[in-house]
Amino acid sequence: MKHLERVGWPALVAIVLWASGPTMAARAADEPALRVARGAGGRSLDPHLGARLEDRPVLHVLYESLVDVNEDSQFTPGLAKSWSVARDGLSVTFRLQPGVKFHDGTDFDAGAVKWNIERVMDPATKSEHQSRFIEVIGSIDVLDRHTVRINLKQAFPPLLSVLIDRPGLMVSPTAARKFGADFARNPVGTGPFRFVEWVPGNRVVLEKFAGYWQPGKPLAGGMTFLDVPEPAVRLAKLRAGELDLIYDVGAKDVAALAGEPMFRIVESRGMRFDSIQLRVDAPPFDNRALREAIAFAIDRNEIHRVIYHGTGQPSGKLFAAGWWASPDYAGMPYAPERARQKLIEAGYPNGVNLVLHVPSASDDLRTGELVQAQLAKVGIRVKIQLVDPNDHYVKVLRGEIPFTVPMRWTPYTDPHELAWILFHSKGYANSSKYRNPGADKLLEAGLSSYEEGARRPAYRDAERMIVEDASYIFYHFTPRFAAHRSTVTGFQWMPNLIPRLREMGFQPR
Repeated sequence: MKHLERVGWPALVAIVLWASGPTMAARAADEPALRVARGAGGRSLDPHLGARLEDRPVLHVLYESLVDVNEDSQFTPGLAKSWSVARDGLSVTFRLQPGVKFHDGTDFDAGAVKWNIERVMDPATKSEHQSRFIEVIGSIDVLDRHTVRINLKQAFPPLLSVLIDRPGLMVSPTAARKFGADFARNPVGTGPFRFVEWVPGNRVVLEKFAGYWQPGKPLAGGMTFLDVPEPAVRLAKLRAGELDLIYDVGAKDVAALAGEPMFRIVESRGMRFDSIQLRVDAPPFDNRALREAIAFAIDRNEIHRVIYHGTGQPSGKLFAAGWWASPDYAGMPYAPERARQKLIEAGYPNGVNLVLHVPSASDDLRTGELVQAQLAKVGIRVKIQLVDPNDHYVKVLRGEIPFTVPMRWTPYTDPHELAWILFHSKGYANSSKYRNPGADKLLEAGLSSYEEGARRPAYRDAERMIVEDASYIFYHFTPRFAAHRSTVTGFQWMPNLIPRLREMGFQPR
């Protein structure tokens, strides 16, 4: 008892909550858990290392970031209750929420923030996100237990946008040290759900975190993510009552589901770009005229009708919407006669034979076959080579796939992020090997001010340059569709089109 008397009230409350974990966890076991389908591409539950698109909905219920973002792309408090940018723009100070615990019972504090950011920056971690921090962050100062300052090498307006993504998610330093390379299969964060088990190729099981710092949350007893690669199977399982939520509902299924009262359809903003990617540092795609021929041969309206069933918007440009988008620029048009002329200019008056790599999922194959047919009309003969969907992006990053469709990218809150990682010569995801000093300068100029209006011209000019160099051939802006049972509540799309599941629960019985 004397020991307890020396402990302050906030700490005492935290200890009581943590000590009562098993009891509350047992109570949570009586509460229903959400059953969610995802694809089969999950690779890592370490947000700093190796996580792919299918991992991200899981990451955002296991972990949290210093700042959050709402559906209107406005930054809101997360693990930091407030923040301020220095007048010279060279540092940002965060004041942290008190009383936050990791799932292993250790404290989340300023020291943990410093350790996490330095972990991403450490070359020994081999994080693919290292360059996103190391190029802009000079140091991190712990000012007191709940105040931390990030010192920047230069003014960096997209910092908050970076922090809401994977490198900004906070992992338990104690658990990361304990598990080492196995941390990706033993994840520990501060989020509303904590890890139970991962059976690769089958499921990830999470349970309600009884010590969660936000009162009254989470609303569900747990979450089970089931690996269901085929969209048709996901839909059948939802209809059979074996799932509560599926995301990435195919456009062809949206109208039918919308007419069934036991389901709800939630559409995201149509900001994901779908494209063809070419590796431009080696033959034959180092030939700009050949790339332009392909770009002019793509009938985006036909793809819009056949593949997307009229949802979303056909487009030949990079930026869909937002303060950086250029409303008077449509990008590359469908112009088959110009395509034939460009093919001659490229040195292929009798046409050319190419190999197009396509993921073997049924919807992707349909896209590949339509692109194949469109290119044949101008003399570009394409042989389709199928790729395991689980290996597709890894092979693209390795440079093993020079010509592929579809390449899909969801937006970031700040336009700098996606444009930089894909098209700046130092971008870590620049798998097309695009190099244009002019584009580099424009993207660097976009960082010169925290004022959106001052940044806008740089991104508009960069977009034209990137589109017309045709390392990516853009053809569609696509929304994502989720479908859930009408008894389920709280689903949202984040602005980057990642499902936000942490607010989900069930309607009262």
